[in-house]
Amino acid sequence: MIRTLDFFLSLFFLFLFFPLLILISFLNIIFNKKIFYHSERIGLNGKKIIVKKFITIRDNKFLTFGRFLRRSSLDEIPQLFSVLSGEMSLVGPRPYPIENFKNLSEENFVLRHSIKPGLTGLSQIRFEGKKRTLDEKIYLDLKMIKKFNLITYLKILLFTPKVIIIRYLKNKSGDTL
Repeated sequence: MIRTLDFFLSLFFLFLFFPLLILISFLNIIFNKKIFYHSERIGLNGKKIIVKKFITIRDNKFLTFGRFLRRSSLDEIPQLFSVLSGEMSLVGPRPYPIENFKNLSEENFVLRHSIKPGLTGLSQIRFEGKKRTLDEKIYLDLKMIKKFNLITYLKILLFTPKVIIIRYLKNKSGDTL
């Protein structure tokens, strides 16, 4: 059921955001000469996946346009293609860079990667306007996974737009929170 929702909702969002996808791609070509940032992450069952985002940084500095993309979460739009392909879900633990898991216990590593990574999750909707530690984010990921079902999936999807707006208003820096 969740895979079916992922498929049809990602198609819907890609259709909805298509004009933005084209515009952001065009602006990134003009300002950055590249459209996407590619990063190797860990997905379902510990399998490596490549996550695509719109470029927001050049030479370790935010681009003005990039800061807007990060604050608004529009840099995440390309990940809808990963949801469409089945590599990711709309809801699940965020796929963090591989180096973030070097201190995670094997038990928690296996649990955290027992479901597909997602565009949003409990850690994202529990945003309080302040920077959180990786341990805090992983704790919320594990809490979500332990009780993950269709109702959890739908609740997180419904709360995400509100949190994106709050984050946009509170996160002037564009940094990852």
